[in-house]
Amino acid sequence: MKAWLRALLAGLEPRETALQRSRRLLKANLSPAQLKQYEAFRYFDVIGGETGHRYRIYRSDALNVDEHDEADVRISRWCFFPAGNLPRADVLLAQKLALELFELDVRTVANRYPGHSPYHRW
Repeated sequence: MKAWLRALLAGLEPRETALQRSRRLLKANLSPAQLKQYEAFRYFDVIGGETGHRYRIYRSDALNVDEHDEADVRISRWCFFPAGNLPRADVLLAQKLALELFELDVRTVANRYPGHSPYHRW
């Protein structure tokens, strides 16, 4: 390899991976309170843009959106995600934006499960 090319490449920063970019994009689109929740508990709360319902989005692969009532009791579990093999943080961001912008459409297409499921989070 030519010396000038080696010197040029040595000065470049390593390229971000898709996972790193998706995490950075998610964190940039969370409010300060959501980011604090996410970093401490691996979830963040979202207020539905049309009903005002509160949802908790967990960093998980499936059944990762819980709907909570005013007393913070889970009343439903929702399963929906964008098509494609996306990094997890991209899926979480898509879920957040969908609930904030198209909540009623999401509720129409998502699979809903009762809140009293015997399955527990971590």
